[in-house]
Amino acid sequence: MEGIANLLTVSPFERVEMRSIEGEEDLGYQQVSVLGGGKVCSLELFLCGESHELYPGKTVLWLQVGDETGQYLFGGEVFDGIARLVGKNTLPDAVSLEGEYLPLDSTDPGSQDLYPRELLQLGGVLLVRYEDADGKALFEAFDTSSGEALYDFSPEAGVDRMERTTYNGWDYRLVQDNGVVSYRSASDPEKSEEYRLPLELWRRMSGERPGGYDLDPASGAAACADGEGVWLAGPGGTVRRALSSDSLAEALGDRYPANAPEDFPQPRYTEPRLHGGGRLLTAVASIPGAQSDYAALAVCDLAAGTVGYYRNFGVMRSGTAYPDDMTVVMRSDTVDTVLDLSTGETRESPVMLDRGVRELFTADYENYLSVRTSRADDGQNLVELTAYGEDKPLFTAAGGQFYVAGVTPDYALCRYRDGQQAGTLLLRWNRAGALTLHSLLAGETERAGAAPIDAYGTGESVAVLARAADGSWFVESFDAKTGRSFGDGVRLDRETRPVALAPVYDRAGYDYRLLTSGSVFYGKFGQRLPVEEYALPDRIATALLPDDGSFDLSGETIAYAADDGIWTARADGTGEQLRLPNREIGQRTDNIPARYAFPRLMGGGRFLVGMQAILGGETFYCGFTVLDLVTGEKMEVFDPDGYFPGGVLYPNDYTVGLRQGETVDYYSLPDLRRTAGPGEPYPSEAYRFA
Repeated sequence: MEGIANLLTVSPFERVEMRSIEGEEDLGYQQVSVLGGGKVCSLELFLCGESHELYPGKTVLWLQVGDETGQYLFGGEVFDGIARLVGKNTLPDAVSLEGEYLPLDSTDPGSQDLYPRELLQLGGVLLVRYEDADGKALFEAFDTSSGEALYDFSPEAGVDRMERTTYNGWDYRLVQDNGVVSYRSASDPEKSEEYRLPLELWRRMSGERPGGYDLDPASGAAACADGEGVWLAGPGGTVRRALSSDSLAEALGDRYPANAPEDFPQPRYTEPRLHGGGRLLTAVASIPGAQSDYAALAVCDLAAGTVGYYRNFGVMRSGTAYPDDMTVVMRSDTVDTVLDLSTGETRESPVMLDRGVRELFTADYENYLSVRTSRADDGQNLVELTAYGEDKPLFTAAGGQFYVAGVTPDYALCRYRDGQQAGTLLLRWNRAGALTLHSLLAGETERAGAAPIDAYGTGESVAVLARAADGSWFVESFDAKTGRSFGDGVRLDRETRPVALAPVYDRAGYDYRLLTSGSVFYGKFGQRLPVEEYALPDRIATALLPDDGSFDLSGETIAYAADDGIWTARADGTGEQLRLPNREIGQRTDNIPARYAFPRLMGGGRFLVGMQAILGGETFYCGFTVLDLVTGEKMEVFDPDGYFPGGVLYPNDYTVGLRQGETVDYYSLPDLRRTAGPGEPYPSEAYRFA
């Protein structure tokens, strides 16, 4: 029974309408019953032949546990697998593994009692959430370079989900079933910061038909769902109903019967999520008891007070995924619809890409790991794992039981079991190769030989800053998967001196920004720069260091480096204040000339970061200072041995990385806590240029 349960758990299936299968043509049949927990569990399996009218080549499972019944559709190999397990009643053949993989030093390798539910890739740490038969969560962390088990823990409260975060420098958070969200560090399991759902919302969660909750400590907002709708609590504790279930039937259109009888299940909201720093609210509109109870996704702009509905869920297969804070995936029968909340645009992500693929795994809905199953010449099961788009399998497992438990953007967690051994292993599957960038600029004589100097990108697109032999500067964006130009290449005028490409945190609707010596160009992939421009006030532009020229803008605050240190001012140039004077660091470097350089506004503009630069025969950096512009608290990281030029990274809005040679030390804001990694991939690191 353990083998049967495992086979059914790891095999893809869909729930189908209850109907009689007996009497149809080309049927194989077997029945298995077991008594456990005071209930009889009965499985009836029908193997439909290739000529079957409804389910050619499929396994139909009729399942009854106590008084509850359901009918499910599996692949044909499930019928054969269960027949072998029932007939032999022995442990499977020894498993043979081929390919590059890393055995994990798990405390309970290959256990069938603990099933991996979620994975998070946090720098060099892989965090796995298991669940036992009672729903109790166990977490285990592994070093992705060695496979060593770093630590494990089991929280007292149940865990609904775990998610990546950059809030206050934390790496991830646990949303628990007791109304508490725990923010945690990947490198230190003892450190955490907890936030509790407001009491009024928790009362609603404790009542009938709770539908989940979310909270955003940065904005002070919290949301929960019950049978009446979605309730929102603001920073002052005021509670209001943001979405009402009363008008939901009308909003669902043809997904809800127009003349439904009184006893027909009423639609309701579940899965409330806050996005974009509490600006947006999403919730699933569901119909309890329906074959696919996910009917639509509601997107509410809390500032504008508008609500829109996306009806892209499938009829037979549905669900949601949240790859990042501003992306929601609506699952369907044939394609998954990926919604970009920042633009409202959608794209389709295929569910099954070609015949013969049993399963597809993805963490970002852009890159896929395909799992193919077949029968080897000796009759053993054969499983092949292939990165989609490649012909050669990365990994092959023959014999025994082998399955993929889940994937991150770079790794696949796999488990196997046979008569001699059981184990858990890690496979590095996403090995993105170097791309040749096919530039529309390359054919123009004046731009020939332009060398890439900086880049910023996402999983789909990348913007490149390049310099030609004659000193001209160009910006162009490319498709990150094909290397093809979007045709938006533009040459900057001679007066514009670019400093860096960077992400945009403070304005919606833009993909990247170009910082220059006197302005900020906001850009979108596929459109020529600038889509929007901010220019420094003349008085401040002339005060910039001539050999630095760097400044930063966040919201309505600017920070800039001048002769005597780093200053801040309002965007219009008023309210100037010297925040980080150079004299602070000149006293601790044996009077070698030193100054602050490269200011950066982080954490939504709350924190000012200035690099400590020592000037000599060669400029190098000995650390950085962080100033909390709200409290005035000042902290620093100081290393008298220094860092090489260009040794600073800003992987996200709450992390500073200092590079020395091939290593990077990451520090999270606001407490400058060392972290195992940047918390999220540094976009420019995904693209390397010769």
